[in-house]
This record gives sequence, C-alpha cells and structure tokens, in this order.
Amino acid sequence: MRRVLPGVLIGLIGALFVYHAAQAAPTTGLGVRLVNGTSAGGVPAGAPLTVYQIDGSRQQIVAQSQADAQGAFDWPALSGPISARYVVSTTYQGAAYRTEPATLPAPAVTLRVYDATSDDTTIRIANAGMVIVAVDAATQQIQVLETLTLHNSGPRTFVPSTTSSRGPMGLLRFGLPDGAGNLTPDGQLAAQTIIQVNTGFATDLPLPPGDTTVAYRYDMAYGALESGGYAALSKTLAYPVDLVRVLVPQAAFTVSSPQLAAADTAAVGSRTYRLFQGANLPAHSEVTLELRDLPLNQPLLRTGNSWLQALVGLLLVGAVGLPVGYRRWYRRQVAGA
Repeated sequence: MRRVLPGVLIGLIGALFVYHAAQAAPTTGLGVRLVNGTSAGGVPAGAPLTVYQIDGSRQQIVAQSQADAQGAFDWPALSGPISARYVVSTTYQGAAYRTEPATLPAPAVTLRVYDATSDDTTIRIANAGMVIVAVDAATQQIQVLETLTLHNSGPRTFVPSTTSSRGPMGLLRFGLPDGAGNLTPDGQLAAQTIIQVNTGFATDLPLPPGDTTVAYRYDMAYGALESGGYAALSKTLAYPVDLVRVLVPQAAFTVSSPQLAAADTAAVGSRTYRLFQGANLPAHSEVTLELRDLPLNQPLLRTGNSWLQALVGLLLVGAVGLPVGYRRWYRRQVAGA
C-alpha cells in the first residue's frame, strides 16, 4: 500500500494541473480602436473605456482606461477563465456603445461610435408588431405585447433629451391605448428611464444609425356591450411606419380595424392567429383595433340577456306589489282587533 500511494498522489496532482490548465486562459493582451462612423466626425480621443469579463452569468469589470489621441488603447495583460468573453464599452456624446463579445487571445477590436443629434426626423418604424397574448375573462383584461424595429436613416445617433425647447417631445416616444396599465418594458427599454406622456410613454434610449428593436407589454381592461365584452385599442404612432402587423388569437370574439386589412392566419407554435396589417402610415397616424364579443366574467349582466330582463321585471313587479299587499294585510289585522 505504501508503494502504491505515491503513484496515486502523483496522478491526482497531475489531474489537478490538467484541470487548472483547462480552466485558466494564458495572460494575453486586448486592444481596442474607436472609429467615428459619422462622416467628418471627430476622433473620440479621451473617451472612457471599460472592459467587462463575462463568464456564464457572471459579469465583472476587469480594466478601465481612456482612449489616446488616436482613439485607441491596449491592455497588455488580461487573464481569466478560458471560457470567459470580453466586451469593451464606452460613452460618447451621451450614448453608450459596446463591442461584440470576444475571447482571448483576440485581435484588436473596433468600436464604432457616432456623433450625437437631437433631430428625430430620420427616425421611422420599419416594423411594428402587436400580439394579443391573452384575453382573461376572469379579470376582463387583455394582455398585449408590442415589438418595434426602429430605423435611424441618418449618420448620427439620436440622443433623446428634455433640455431642448421641445421638452418631452425631444424624447423617444411610444403610443399606448387609453386605459393601458401595468407597462413592462423589455430588453433595452428595461434599462432606460421611462416617462409617462399624454399619448403613451417616452424614454431616453439613444438610437444609433441602423435598426434598434424594442419590446414592451401592458394590460388593458375591457367593458361590456349587449353582445359581450368590448375594447378599442386605439394608439397614435409618433413616427412614420413602413409595416404594422397585429396578431389576434383565433377565438370566438370578432376583430376589426379601419386602418388595417385582414390577411391570412398565422401559426405561432401550437396556436393560430388572425393577421391584420397595414403599410406606409405617416407620422402621427392613429391605429384602432376593435374587439367585440369578448368573454365576460359575469355573463348574466349583459344588457341583452332576455332571462335577466324577465327576472328584473319580476323583481320590479314584486317591489310594487309587496307594499300594496302589506297594507291590505295590515288593515285586516287592525279591523279584526
């Protein structure tokens, strides 16, 4: 046993070294070069630089510095787990930018930035999508998900601001139907400031040139008509829209829209949706979606329910006849006394 033990220990120690080598990456450098994507834009010299190390769900800052006069910087020695990836971020003229994740060793990465502007006339909605996720009869609430691909066709990043003469109109704006509640921003919007405005909400999310996709969810209560529940989802589009699509579950209620045309059904997973769409809508257009015959949590309260009307009539007759009968009974009791 004494002769075998040293060999076992050597094997264990060797295995530990192999495991460590598999987990730890060699120390190596990482360089970044900032490029201004705006024609005739200045060199982003002195811009702050932060290096993030991402390993699974963990993210930590491992280095910070500033870009030199040429907009570049090199970190000669970075080390970490071999599975880690690295992201370089900066802030330039009020907007944040970051590189795609890279593993070490990596060549010098390019981080493109743009000059800023407060002009939103280059913003349009390339694709607007609305999904009626669910209709809850118990609470008479409609759950809605909206996704929008915003396109900035200009050479500069639109940086929203309230400091200009436009006030809240200088922010990035989204329309909401009257009565919408429980607004939940998703994705990039979740990290931004959300401000309520008269037609919906606004945010300070910058839009660089190209496409930016955002999403948000909300609930909306619906009321009752003779035939059932009714809701009108009417909203104003702050920017021109190339294409808008609405998906509504294939259900018993009816759907109509003055601005959108009914198209083919669409299968999403195991569910079938009715598709409504429109195209080339100008800025400040209003889009309305009317939902009728929605399920009610108290169907007896529908005003068109004939059984209920008969019951109410009977109660009204009883309400009139009861005092008359009581007076007659009371008079007989007095006369007999």
